[in-house]
Amino acid sequence: RYQVRATDAAGNLSSYSSIASATTQSTAPTNCSDANIRCVPSEYTTIQACANAAVAGDTCVVSAGSYVGWTQSTNGSAGLPITFRPNTGDTVTITSQITLTSRDYITIDGIILHTVSTSSSICDASFITIKNSPSFTTTSSDSTRISICGDDILVENNTLSGDTDGADFVNIHGQRWVVRNNVVTALLQADSNIHIDFFQAQCISNTPGYGLLENNRFEDSTDANTHFYLQNLLGGPCVTDN
Repeated sequence: RYQVRATDAAGNLSSYSSIASATTQSTAPTNCSDANIRCVPSEYTTIQACANAAVAGDTCVVSAGSYVGWTQSTNGSAGLPITFRPNTGDTVTITSQITLTSRDYITIDGIILHTVSTSSSICDASFITIKNSPSFTTTSSDSTRISICGDDILVENNTLSGDTDGADFVNIHGQRWVVRNNVVTALLQADSNIHIDFFQAQCISNTPGYGLLENNRFEDSTDANTHFYLQNLLGGPCVTDN
């Protein structure tokens, strides 16, 4: 909320204007014509349509709004990931699951997420990056926020706040994961039978190991039944030199 005053050429100062409220407007991407930029919704009405069209090296730039999740059908390549990010200054919210089963070289950057997952029985995703998400929207106690079966995964600079349902933040099924600079804060879990794990290693079809957990934090949690790291054998061996 703000008011405005003005001065005329003679130096006379006006009275204050009426109180106004600031509004946030989407700034239209200026580079939609670039070869490797694909814009939602000006060129593609949904993120799914952009994901279907994207090839290695492309970026889907999404303007402000709420969108359903998508199933990634194409791969990036080394040095040329397929990237999804908001238009500069915009807030983009995903309201349902993003599925990355068997996908390689995908980056999701700066988007409010619901859940990101792959099949737990098809463990061949690789080089997935999930970073700079300011929050997550799911409210289901069965919905781990990030659950990817694959290798060489980066989860960085994300925030989970105000969680009341007890779902885990990160489940690992694979090797050479880097999970760093993430914050889980203001947990308000009401059901003591449900616990929250910041990071859980799942030993199912792809043995987890050789990962880096660095500078991650639990903050302001009122839930006594939380774990930072949990190794879940699930009938399979886990490597011990993590």
